[in-house]
Amino acid sequence: MANLKLWVLDRDEKIVAVLQNRGTASDLIDAIHHEEINGENYLDFTIPADHEKAEFLIEENIVLYQDLDGNWNEFVIRHIEDEHADGLFKRVTCESSSLELNDYVIRDIRPENRDAAYMLNQILQGTRWSVGNVTVAGINTHVFYNKSVLECIHEVVDLFGGELQFRTEFTGNKITARYVDLLAQRGTNRGKRFVYGKDLTHVNRKVYTANLVTALVGRGKGVETEDGTGYGRKLDFSDVVWSKSNGDPADKPAGQDWVSDPIALQQFGRPDGQGGLIHRTRIVEFPDEEDPAALLQKTWDALQEMKNSVVTYELEVVDLESAKGYEHEVVRLGDTVAVIDKKFKPELRLTARVMELERDLLEPNNTKITMGNVQNAFQDAERNYDNEKRQQDRTINTSWLDGYIDALQNEVIGGAGTVRQTNDGILLLDKAPDNNPTKAILLNNGIIALSNTRNPANDPATAAGWDFSNGTFLTGDGAFADKIVAGTMLADRVRGGELYLGGVVDGIGKDGKFYLMNAEDEIVCQMDAETVGFDKLFVGTLTGNNVVTKNFGTIHYYVDPANGSDNNDGLSWQTAFKSLQKAVYMIPEINEGYISIEVAPNSTLNEVIELKGKSGSGIVEIDFGGSTVNGYIRIASCIQRITIQNGTIVHTGETHPEDSGPYACVRTLVSNWVVVDSMILQASNKALFCAASEGANMTILNTECYGATDSLIYAVFGGLIKVVDCSGTTSYNAMKASDTGKIAGYGTRPSAANAANEMIQINGGVVYGSWSEPNSGGIAPSTSVPGKKTWNATATKSWDTVYGWNANNPKQGDGGSWSPAGNHKGLWFFDYEDIKNTLAGKTPKSIRVKLKRQSKGGYYKPIPLYFWTHNLSSATGGEPTLSNSAGNLANFDSGEEKWVNLPISFANALRDGTAKGIAIYTSNTSQYYYASMEPTATLEITW
Repeated sequence: MANLKLWVLDRDEKIVAVLQNRGTASDLIDAIHHEEINGENYLDFTIPADHEKAEFLIEENIVLYQDLDGNWNEFVIRHIEDEHADGLFKRVTCESSSLELNDYVIRDIRPENRDAAYMLNQILQGTRWSVGNVTVAGINTHVFYNKSVLECIHEVVDLFGGELQFRTEFTGNKITARYVDLLAQRGTNRGKRFVYGKDLTHVNRKVYTANLVTALVGRGKGVETEDGTGYGRKLDFSDVVWSKSNGDPADKPAGQDWVSDPIALQQFGRPDGQGGLIHRTRIVEFPDEEDPAALLQKTWDALQEMKNSVVTYELEVVDLESAKGYEHEVVRLGDTVAVIDKKFKPELRLTARVMELERDLLEPNNTKITMGNVQNAFQDAERNYDNEKRQQDRTINTSWLDGYIDALQNEVIGGAGTVRQTNDGILLLDKAPDNNPTKAILLNNGIIALSNTRNPANDPATAAGWDFSNGTFLTGDGAFADKIVAGTMLADRVRGGELYLGGVVDGIGKDGKFYLMNAEDEIVCQMDAETVGFDKLFVGTLTGNNVVTKNFGTIHYYVDPANGSDNNDGLSWQTAFKSLQKAVYMIPEINEGYISIEVAPNSTLNEVIELKGKSGSGIVEIDFGGSTVNGYIRIASCIQRITIQNGTIVHTGETHPEDSGPYACVRTLVSNWVVVDSMILQASNKALFCAASEGANMTILNTECYGATDSLIYAVFGGLIKVVDCSGTTSYNAMKASDTGKIAGYGTRPSAANAANEMIQINGGVVYGSWSEPNSGGIAPSTSVPGKKTWNATATKSWDTVYGWNANNPKQGDGGSWSPAGNHKGLWFFDYEDIKNTLAGKTPKSIRVKLKRQSKGGYYKPIPLYFWTHNLSSATGGEPTLSNSAGNLANFDSGEEKWVNLPISFANALRDGTAKGIAIYTSNTSQYYYASMEPTATLEITW
């Protein structure tokens, strides 16, 4: 019988009783937990009605239990039944606490072009629940209107797909948090196999065809009437044409408001009595869809699901995970598992997902699972054979290995005490059975099994007297072992899933070392913790912080501050970046091609843009499309043809770290070719210059300049500026050249209030040209720009589940095999009092933070970071409590540094004093979520 403890809390979430089973002194008679993917989740249990703790089992009390993975499951008592028949029994039915979200009403929320995490965060406002882990992708627009929170959550699932998981955190004997996760898919493929005769006791196959169709009529949102007083017929896709010859999935002519699948028609169509077939047709509605083309695609996608009969398999299995020696026999909801029953003819071999799991918490051998999405291994033998041939010399996924070892182990131990030397096998011991043997070799059914671990409760003269689960198996197919210890191994080829060199596990290990030797036993490659050396090295694509990148082709990047994301690739308007600096960051250090960056027309960008260290013979063009930048542009050490055009730059008074004060709207340093074309430069009386060149070649065309506190255009230290058809006005200097700087040009030039200040030459600077006349330009743009301030992190720390406050640099996730520290919460601390005072009485407009991931620690791939706020002024006390879950806002590659746009709720919380800093954390303990960040961070807030 498995160990179980149920915590009972009253409505005020105070513990009133703990029910547990302790061998023969169990409080519980039975306990069953049933859960479905995106469906029912309930707990049933029974105790004696006259038990002293029965009085605490009343309606609406809370019941919690910790599952096999250490996660807390929260339920609310909904139904109680007392029975007197051959004893007194109190049967309790508990529903998932998530059903309380039916009691909150969403009146009207209309998110546009938002991701799932944002929508869930909006929906959960005012409830006791927060957004947890969200791994589904994409953006959508939707209307949540007069529905419960739980209904709206399921509408988010309909929009983005994915599978829900509701979690409760129970710390220090109290509930500390409740989370809603939306995962792309729950569970995983652990190589688990259910084999009849081993841990599979019953199979029941069910086929449903009641909802099977071969054609669907699609209906969308109601179409508004001509007088605008209401809605008439619903949208259809009659005018949309599909043609398979054009790459569409089916043929659908104009005028037809339905779409069909000809293969499904041949399989399931009904006879028409004349030798033909009639479609099985239904209507499917998407009440929020306004685009006929999208409606057709959604209808087709629905048809692909509804054209097949629904096949499920109900299994009664023995849950071996709780048995000693079988801890690897893990199965979870959503897992992909294999089912083998050799009694069927042909034998049954299936691979499917666990869609329902009914776990007997006291008697694991009574566990039941329901499987869906069935894949039959015999349905397409020819295709499988072809795949097998193509995989013969490719990297092989070895996740099946645990299941194979399990099967071998069960075949060896199958005799369970009856295997003797004279019957089913030969057992070889290092000593006589009555002389405490310590090693055994078992030969049975073409298998050699080795063990050095006794099962003390059984006779060592039998196979059952030995634990082979951690041993080694030899068959005609090869050797299988959990661990191989060798001084020297000789092999022509080694293949596997993962290779670890070095590291410390259970206190044993050291730095890893890797050597490659040539035929003369000379080292041609050495890699270890201190040395990395190669004799020769070729890499097709090489990335890294200190690796120069090159481009020889044409690249177009797109920036949309309103709808983009810096997690996108920026290669289309649909996947645009949010910030211009992200697009600039993507420009390779050496560009021999053409790169354009296009900003969404008439946008507003609140950022500082810096290009530096770009070289090559290529071209970079930035087209603002009439947009305004509140900030400045700085171009340094660029040997490129760079053009910025068609925009407005309003200086906000910010100072670059290398300058002593606000300098210029556009500043160029030691760059050979920069063109400023058709721009408006407004220094806002906060910066010295509108345009400045220091040792750089610069051309200014058709550009207006205003508001400089020294000179509109300034050249110094060999800087050369060509001014053509420009305008603007100032009370100070129009153009000034100093210290061998030069300004030349033709057409019109900016003017000054005093003609003597229109062309200033000092310290060897020269201003000369053939300008026709000064031009004061038009109306200077408004200088009303958002307030902005930045704060650098004052301290950082990471808290983990093993050591508590530990690393000085913030970390997220569980290092797993790399670290024994457990799951981390990474925190950045700021001068929160100054933030609070600065924002007092203000309405924040944006907030972002600049972070950098370390180039060590975790997988060398982009890692998703999940952002929160915290309310600590320093790393003291126990586990930090996080709030304002924003989900995955950015993915960081190894060594990558960038800005991350945070929800405005973060700024409001910092202003109001309910938050003091920024944190990263995910409850997902997979190593794919582990990241180690640099302690530096810059927080920027505008208002």
